[in-house]
Amino acid sequence: MSMVLTRDEVKELLPAYALGSLDADERVGVEQSLARYPDLAAELAGYDEVTSSLATAVLQRIPPPALKLAVLAAAHKQPEPSKPQPTWWERLLDILRTGGLAPRLAFATLALGLVLGIGYLAFQLPSTVAQLVEQQQVKDLMAQGTDAVHLKGTTSYPKAWALIKYKKGEQVAGMWVGDLAPLARAQTYQLWMVDNTGKRWDGGVFNTSGKGERYVIVHCPLPVDSMVRFGVSVEPAAGSATPTGPGVMRWDRANSAGTSS
Repeated sequence: MSMVLTRDEVKELLPAYALGSLDADERVGVEQSLARYPDLAAELAGYDEVTSSLATAVLQRIPPPALKLAVLAAAHKQPEPSKPQPTWWERLLDILRTGGLAPRLAFATLALGLVLGIGYLAFQLPSTVAQLVEQQQVKDLMAQGTDAVHLKGTTSYPKAWALIKYKKGEQVAGMWVGDLAPLARAQTYQLWMVDNTGKRWDGGVFNTSGKGERYVIVHCPLPVDSMVRFGVSVEPAAGSATPTGPGVMRWDRANSAGTSS
């Protein structure tokens, strides 16, 4: 018998599902509900990656030979060996299998929390370093740029702005975006460029930080100074082939004083 679960119920059950501690009905309910909530499937993948490291989270050690001799000697003295006591891990799994939903979720959250706490820096550090490297590269490009265009926010995003700096004849530029609120995971900002023949080019996708800022490296198929229009729109997370969402900000050479040093 399957269970009909709400999005919040599925989200709460994901840690226990990743540990394999749900009963049959709950497991089926989560699996059937994930099809309705694809964003939670991505979150589950993160839990799966964490739980897969549980087995190696504790340093493994080889017991000394003396321990084996002591165990054999103790067993020899007992005509009927007593039933081995369950380990803490076996007791935990027993509680997770037979207890109610609340203790299962509590223990699942605790187990995941321990591993996440150990691996937090390992997961976060590469992303943070990459962002800092990109930011410095953009700052260097902007410092070397001799020309610039200023994108202004549309009526729906009046405070948004962006500054693109570049050198004439080059196909890479640095863009600094400001006063642009971050988007949810399902969406992204996408930069568009139009050359003097009217052809539109994809300038890449990006999102902003909590402060509404972002430094972006712009790769252009033609020299940046050959572009006559720049624009930014809201698009699905993977980006679009052509603009489909609302415009955020734009710059048009025809309606501008041109580039400035």
